[in-house]
Amino acid sequence: MLTRDESISVCPMSIAYQPMNVKQQQLLPVIVVVCILLVAGVGAFFAYRTYGGDIAYYLYEKDHKSLPGFDSKKAYLKDAYQAIHANPKDAQNYVDLGSGQYGIQDYTNAEKNYLKALELAPNASVIFWNLTHLYIQTKEYAQAEQYAKLAIERISDKPLGYEALGELYTYYMLDKQSELPNVYKTAFEKTRSNLFLLLLGGYYRDHGMPEQGIEAYQQWIARSPNEQNRQAVEAEINILKKKLKK
Repeated sequence: MLTRDESISVCPMSIAYQPMNVKQQQLLPVIVVVCILLVAGVGAFFAYRTYGGDIAYYLYEKDHKSLPGFDSKKAYLKDAYQAIHANPKDAQNYVDLGSGQYGIQDYTNAEKNYLKALELAPNASVIFWNLTHLYIQTKEYAQAEQYAKLAIERISDKPLGYEALGELYTYYMLDKQSELPNVYKTAFEKTRSNLFLLLLGGYYRDHGMPEQGIEAYQQWIARSPNEQNRQAVEAEINILKKKLKK
């Protein structure tokens, strides 16, 4: 311990104030601006991490709130933006956002989000289904056909690609209706879904081929003995049999 006699003498500050030179004065505003930008940048970073989804939704709402049905989709769209911000690697979040945008006829942004979802989940049949129907709405039938066929190519054991292609050929690309029997036969072979036997029977019924229609319907009955619409299918068979007798 120091005694009173061993007190320490403290040297006064020996460095006198020196004014900044010209170069330092010129640099000062730059330093101040850099500091402000750094502080602002850090603040923006943390604000984005916390509110990025809300910001993205706000910007979207600002430009698209006049679209039909926007008010009914506001909460859905906001949730989708927040989900993407929280987990940008989840394909379902982009599907949800695209579906919300599809619902308000914002097909441009819906397409972008469906395609982003497809990048993340290249074998998800629902994305192909959504893209096909989006292009049907925009009357881009070649694009719709491309994605329906791509679904069949990538996931041939799932029915949605065949269903989408069948719908496209039945109602929109009428010049390709003759390809429907092959589409339905292949679909049944690959997926074993009885739905395609019904669709095949309906095609033959509508195109004046009662014998083939009866065969398809009877095959469906054999595989679906307890289906609720069995009576309706049996009625179709009886109608086709009467046509055969004429």
